[in-house]
Amino acid sequence: MSRFFEGLRLLQIQAILKRVVRQTIPVRTLYNLSIKTIARTEEIHNRSKGEIQQVIAEQGGYILHLDSTFEDEPPLLFVGKDGLSHMTLGAEFVMSESEANIKPILEAFRDRYGKPLAVVRDGSEGISKAIDSIFPDVPQVACQFHVLRNVGNVLFKDLYAEVASAIERLRIVPAITRLCKYLEPNVEAIPDKKQLCAQILYDKTLPTMKHEELLPLVTYTVGSWILRTKSKSETIPYPFDLPYLEMYNACETAFPRVHAYIRSLSEVCRMYKPLNDLETILKRVVKDEELSRKIGLLKRLSEVFFRIRAILRINRDTNILKHDPKWSQDEVSTARASLVSYLDRLMTEVSTLPEDSIRRRRCEKIVGMLRKEFDQLFVPNPFIEINGKRIECKLPRTNNLIERNFWEIIRLLTKLKGQKRVRKALHLYGKAVAILLNITNETYLKAVYPDGILNRLAQERDLPDNVSSSNQYQRPVKIPGRIPFEHVQYFIERSLPVVQRALNLPSNPPPPLSVGRPANGLLPP
Repeated sequence: MSRFFEGLRLLQIQAILKRVVRQTIPVRTLYNLSIKTIARTEEIHNRSKGEIQQVIAEQGGYILHLDSTFEDEPPLLFVGKDGLSHMTLGAEFVMSESEANIKPILEAFRDRYGKPLAVVRDGSEGISKAIDSIFPDVPQVACQFHVLRNVGNVLFKDLYAEVASAIERLRIVPAITRLCKYLEPNVEAIPDKKQLCAQILYDKTLPTMKHEELLPLVTYTVGSWILRTKSKSETIPYPFDLPYLEMYNACETAFPRVHAYIRSLSEVCRMYKPLNDLETILKRVVKDEELSRKIGLLKRLSEVFFRIRAILRINRDTNILKHDPKWSQDEVSTARASLVSYLDRLMTEVSTLPEDSIRRRRCEKIVGMLRKEFDQLFVPNPFIEINGKRIECKLPRTNNLIERNFWEIIRLLTKLKGQKRVRKALHLYGKAVAILLNITNETYLKAVYPDGILNRLAQERDLPDNVSSSNQYQRPVKIPGRIPFEHVQYFIERSLPVVQRALNLPSNPPPPLSVGRPANGLLPP
């Protein structure tokens, strides 16, 4: 298991075992053991239906999360998780998220674990139809993350890409980077650099110091701040943050301040070339009329997006994948009423714009999308009974539980096989690794492995070595086609002199092989 959880190479595991058991175990043996181990943990999971059902009964039911990985390259790893215990209930490979592919998997979940309290899904139409078919009475919760992402894609479609391309063409990032690197040696020698930079940025007052130190510090501080506005946003995916818009806003804010610094220097007959160069760079950005027009439209559309995001309580500084909102019923009702009110105001506002206006058409489209998803976005919380008490079960409003699980699978397989081979590794090991990650779940360990993992593996001695999940992990053996007899004869005749010289045998050439081609295609004895 260390091979998968810690990403150890087989040679590393061999060296560790050699120090422990004082015996060299062949690498091929270790490979087979690692594959059989994860295959057996998958088989034990399949046999632990009763233990998992008991966990579900004790917690009053289960919330089924559904999603798949890498939709652009089949086969897809389709996983189902329980939102209450965070256990992986099952995993399967499918060619697409079509209704026909998903229905058999949902039927297996229904037959194995019963009807869920709710199903959390992304925006896939095939998954939604399959849920309606197999679980017609179960409420579907649309993932806020996916809904918001679709809203952002509609609002910023092509426009943000054009803004990013225009800013890249101006080459302001490389220019400011070179300027900051040039000034860095002078700035590093200044004591209390961090406090002075904060004073320049946030207090908007210049510290009292010599001009020889102040001017490089001001130029460096403003330039590095502009670069940070883009780099910090790159940790959160588009469209939840718009790094090029943030950088443009920073340039727009910095330009008048830099211009004021230069004007104050000119009054005392002084000039500082790096500060003038920074003003020239910023001027290229803020004085571009075409870029300013696109930025104006992008700002108005981003206000709509971030307003909807605020109603759904996904703050701008929130790490999207760690955001797992669980609302009380009062909070669900409040959020629904707020979104209804805002969308009505938005439609009233854009109705005054021309019909062919980009802003009007895109706002109308996202209002239609959101109204269609209203019932799934604001599903009422169900009530469950635990130990005779009726308790409100707060439903998760995103599918981030399963998204984090996918990233953990990818992280483990990347450590194991490297970035370039991770998709191939996912197709080989993904299904078993998804089940194997249950070992990190305390609830699952207590239910399925009450006496420990090794004891359960030892008890299940009737597990076949060639379980179905193990066969798919075996390395394929390449069987070459039949080699023509003439090629074999030519190779032997050419290689014999080389062998003779290597073994210091007499150099008299042997008589040429004059055997005929046997009927069965094999060399005679």
